[in-house]
Amino acid sequence: MKPTVNYIKNLDELKKDPDNEICYEDEAHFYRSTTITRMHAKIGQQPQIPCPTGKLKTAYFGFVLPEMGTLFTYECAKFNFETFIEATKEYVVKHPVPIGKTRIVILDRASWHKKGVRLMQECDLFDGRVKFAFLPAYSPDLNPIERVWRITRKKRTHNRFFDTLGMLKKVLSDFFDSLSLPNELLKSLCQ
Repeated sequence: MKPTVNYIKNLDELKKDPDNEICYEDEAHFYRSTTITRMHAKIGQQPQIPCPTGKLKTAYFGFVLPEMGTLFTYECAKFNFETFIEATKEYVVKHPVPIGKTRIVILDRASWHKKGVRLMQECDLFDGRVKFAFLPAYSPDLNPIERVWRITRKKRTHNRFFDTLGMLKKVLSDFFDSLSLPNELLKSLCQ
């Protein structure tokens, strides 16, 4: 039996069903190199921020439940179907699907998502309690977790120097931990 791949035609219909719990997934890289953005400074005094050499980075998968205002992140070395499956399994273990509900994980159309979903559906990894749906092509504005990545960069990484990659990871994990419990910031970002 060939697994079905669902493409979202009407997201509102999925949200209206009380048996569905909508979750959004995405991934992002965070670089140790300094990113400069707008900031306030005295006239004529350009702020100087050191910039490390090299392109060291860390990668995260993220799952957000907008209704609850919770975030789950999974750090990995690279993005591929194996790490996507591992991140999804870890997410479902740490955030079990409530009894009587079906969790709909909404994804973009990255190649590793398509292959990972196909493999998870073939072996019915989550006993039908977790289903997957894909966003239309080129529609990151429909995925609320994109706003989480944006606010993370704005509040924690832009205009900052990180001596080591470990320092960057610590700042990110502290911020993500603060968003892991139900909170209003995440709810407001995801509306």
